[in-house]
Amino acid sequence: MPSATYLAIVAAPLLASSSGCAWMAMRRREELTCLLSLPKYLARCAATTRHNGVTMPSPFQPKQLSPEMVERYGLNHKSMTARIVTYTLAVGFAVVLGFVAFQITRPGSQASIISWKVIAPDRTDISFQVKTSSDDPLTCVLRAQDQSRADVGYARVPVTPVDGEIAMTYSLRTAIPSYTAEVLGCGDTKVPGPQFPIGVAPPSQPWTP
Repeated sequence: MPSATYLAIVAAPLLASSSGCAWMAMRRREELTCLLSLPKYLARCAATTRHNGVTMPSPFQPKQLSPEMVERYGLNHKSMTARIVTYTLAVGFAVVLGFVAFQITRPGSQASIISWKVIAPDRTDISFQVKTSSDDPLTCVLRAQDQSRADVGYARVPVTPVDGEIAMTYSLRTAIPSYTAEVLGCGDTKVPGPQFPIGVAPPSQPWTP
C-alpha cells in the first residue's frame, strides 16, 4: 500500500470513463444546439464545432446546405479555388499583353544630341549619339534653323552602330549661320521634311572645304 507521503505528493489519476463521458456529453449538446439553432446560424455551426477553444469536425457537409448558405458563409472551397485561378490567369494575361504592347510601341532607336557649334557662316558641326537594339545600318536626320525656325541646313546621315550604339560628329552645310541645331530622329522614327524658306535651295551635304 502506498505511503502517506506518496499519496500527498502524487495526485490520484483521472477516471478515463468519467472524463470521456463528460466530453461526449458536451459534444452532443453542442451538436444538438447546432440542429436547433435558427437557419441563419446553421451554416456557421456546420462549418465548425468548437470545444474548449478547439475546432472539432462538423457533422454537416456543404452539400447538406442550400446553395445560398454555402456561398454566404464561404463553404464552397471549389468555387473559391476557381476564382483564385481565374484572377491569376487574368493578371498574367494582362502582364503579357502589356509587355507585347510595350515592345511594339517602343522606338527601335534613340538619338540624342551631344553638342553643336557654328564653325563658319556655312558650317555647323553637330555631335550626336544613337542607341539601338541591333547593329543594323540606319539613317539619322539632322537639321539647323535660323531665329525664325526656318531650315538653313538639312541632312540625312547614314550610321552603323557597334554593339548597339554610336557617337559621331557631322559637319552640316548651312545657307546662313545657324541659330539652333538638332537630331530629328533615326531609323523608322517619323520626322518632318525640309522646311526651307521659299526660294532657298537646300545646301548640298556634307560640308567640305
